[in-house]
Amino acid sequence: MDPASTNPASTPKGERRRQALILAAADQLEELGLDAVTHRAVARRAGLPLASTTYYFATRDDVLVAALDFSGQRELELLERGVAPDASMAPSQPRDLAALLARIVAGGAAGPQRIPARVERMVALVRRPALRPHAQRFQEAETAILAEVLARAGRVVSADGMRALRALLDGIVLDVLISGAVDAEQVVARALEPVLDALAPKAP
Repeated sequence: MDPASTNPASTPKGERRRQALILAAADQLEELGLDAVTHRAVARRAGLPLASTTYYFATRDDVLVAALDFSGQRELELLERGVAPDASMAPSQPRDLAALLARIVAGGAAGPQRIPARVERMVALVRRPALRPHAQRFQEAETAILAEVLARAGRVVSADGMRALRALLDGIVLDVLISGAVDAEQVVARALEPVLDALAPKAP
């Protein structure tokens, strides 16, 4: 007998339970923060027995890793949705390009939830350094998406320029959260517009 066949996680029901727990953990992280992600809280949110959570995730770090991975992947899907795949060119003028980048980073129907979620992911990584490697995939993928948009717009961005752009975005995100700004997309666009030519100049 295949050992995997005796593992509840290998059955359709087991996989559904596992996915429900991961979704609950990600929602818990984004809405209530790092300290709220516990086996008991995740099980309660998923409507499953506590034993299910401890079976699939032996330690709290296991739960956090699953939450961070799912939360990051969910954000990447929103980023990719904001990039029109059939558009060979993005606007080159700073105002229009800033508006596009802001829509990609902070727009869409989930816009109001994306800013707190991003901050909670950052806080989790600051407080649990061991989890940082699990965020690198998200960071690299987000950087690639932004670089693609800038390239479509005929912009040249160096590694230092992209690092500065990412740092600026993280700073804007914190400012939006602290100030309680209602229109995050508009705030991001206004902050990006004056610096785009310096961080990502037009190709010669």
